[in-house]
Amino acid sequence: MARAFHRKRALGRSAGARARRGVIEGQLDVAERALLRSLFEQTRLLLESVPGQPDASPQPADGPPDLEAIVARATAALDGPGDDPALQRLLPDGHRDDPLASAEFRRRSAGSVRQGKLDRIEIAVACLDAADEQGRIQLEPAQAGAFVVALTDVRLVLGQRLGLHTEDDMDAIEDELAAADDADPRVGLLLAYDFTTWLQEGLSQSLLP
Repeated sequence: MARAFHRKRALGRSAGARARRGVIEGQLDVAERALLRSLFEQTRLLLESVPGQPDASPQPADGPPDLEAIVARATAALDGPGDDPALQRLLPDGHRDDPLASAEFRRRSAGSVRQGKLDRIEIAVACLDAADEQGRIQLEPAQAGAFVVALTDVRLVLGQRLGLHTEDDMDAIEDELAAADDADPRVGLLLAYDFTTWLQEGLSQSLLP
């Protein structure tokens, strides 16, 4: 069963012990690690479903501009990351009231934002896979920070699937699902949302000075 993350207490006064004082430790059983790995994988697949980023490479100096390519890049930028609302939550517009500014924002930064999310998911999955036989996971501060942000992205997707936008939405869905049949897929989504929320809060607190 999951155990809240906490800073690992260093033993001794050696340089090696002092270097390990920032390590954060938690414990997740096989089923919990499998659940998290699945959630991270689904979020990764969603991010990878984004159409190819516009090619920002300059045109050859000795040839005319490719007008067809320019139109295609502009159209892709204006279309945004896709129709999936969860994907829109992961990669929101930088300027919602200005389509042209939003397109320019996506052209310049959406690729790096998306790649950063994918990199953090990869770090989080690697940390899960490095758990010992007792399910203990040890995270360096940088790994813990990546894990927290990756959990944020998972929760954004789960929240969108559940229709959560405000605290009132959370109360409403909890009341609705309290009497729902276990076969309702939202029951599992809500349990996963609660679990990742608890895990993220504990890990965030362990990162505090």
